[in-house]
Amino acid sequence: MKGFADFGKSAKDVLYGGSKGGTYQYDGKLKLSTKASDGMAFTLSSTLKGDKLSGEFKSSYGYNRYSVDMTVTGASKVTVKGNIADFLTPGLKCTGSFALPATSPSKVGLQFTQPLVSAKVDVDVTASPKVSASMASGYQKLLCGAECAYDSAKGAFSSWSIGTTYAGAGYEAAMLYNDKGVLKLLHAQNLDDKSVVGVEIVRPLKDDAPQSFAFGLTRLLSNGALVKAKAESSGVTSVLWEHQIEKGFKVALSGQFDAKDFDKGARVGTAIEIN
Repeated sequence: MKGFADFGKSAKDVLYGGSKGGTYQYDGKLKLSTKASDGMAFTLSSTLKGDKLSGEFKSSYGYNRYSVDMTVTGASKVTVKGNIADFLTPGLKCTGSFALPATSPSKVGLQFTQPLVSAKVDVDVTASPKVSASMASGYQKLLCGAECAYDSAKGAFSSWSIGTTYAGAGYEAAMLYNDKGVLKLLHAQNLDDKSVVGVEIVRPLKDDAPQSFAFGLTRLLSNGALVKAKAESSGVTSVLWEHQIEKGFKVALSGQFDAKDFDKGARVGTAIEIN
């Protein structure tokens, strides 16, 4: 079962991109990945933003129920994450992470996934920890869920969200509401086996802030290239072209401009992935 964070994921992938690609990128980015025969994976990435160049090195290793990820940034920050699947019982995952230098607190967590329920808890390893938790449950196509964050130092909840999602044949609809009084509606619809549209409507209910919306389209071309376009109520329009030119070599071009004010100039980004 999907977790609460994945409610409305189909529309989010269309509008913002996902782990499989299609993410709008307005900087220069290069990503090199390789995997050894023993399962050890390495990824080196660099990003050029304006005149600032940043880099990141990541190594991953998994063996049976265990996996470890280590990330080193250009600022000499090291982050280590570990997972143990089927911890104590099937469907329960134990997670942990820490950073050096300790600019952020270490964390431990548990994730539990079964056909009818999904739950997640993360706790900071500090004297006054912050706790974040989420849970989703449902039957067949309809799911309901909630998430919250609790600050033990203040003795109060710092944030919360509730939501529901329904996935049918070729579409998904989701509704989310948070402690700030913002209602968010998401819908994704398959037009055919190669085209998907996504819509997001954001409506503040506690104040007079204006309603906003975004509309996006994703289409897979006959040559395997992915094209995307997104229009927002603010006038910001984004386009993307992504293509795996050959096995292990992917190129993406993104552009963004303000349709209400062309004097602002356009933003253009290029991303290259080599595996």
